[in-house]
Amino acid sequence: MAGWSKILPLHGKPPSALSIGMMVFLPSLFLLNKMIPVNDAMSLSPQSIFNLGRLSNYPLIHLSLLHLIFNMMALFGPLNVFEAQHGTVHTGVVLNLSALFTGLLYCILGKLLYPDVSVAGASGWCFTFFGYFSVKEAAIKPEYQILGTSFSFPT
Repeated sequence: MAGWSKILPLHGKPPSALSIGMMVFLPSLFLLNKMIPVNDAMSLSPQSIFNLGRLSNYPLIHLSLLHLIFNMMALFGPLNVFEAQHGTVHTGVVLNLSALFTGLLYCILGKLLYPDVSVAGASGWCFTFFGYFSVKEAAIKPEYQILGTSFSFPT
């Protein structure tokens, strides 16, 4: 377990259930799309504003392998820490509400600006957690000092 302590953000503790499940489920859906076109059924377009299934599930599918890999790398750490702090059920609710609210905003703006463009992927979840942890960090340490200088910048 000593090798894992450098990778896992919780001081070497095993990852949380939802975090591991997400890291298995996202690539599984990507591979399933190679056999069955699930991306067509789950991607979010501006016309999907009243389709709750698409509004909740579009972060689960990815249109390219590179997008999937980067989303998984960016999501694992913050998701694992959030889940350890708040519990699996609360984390699942936050993920679903985050997808729902950002999806609704996309649909509303998309009707006006880009009516024929569909989206998919967990990037919104990544940025949600980045924002959450940035606000928490700013409350603890509002400024960072640049090493070896008298300059600082706001968190």
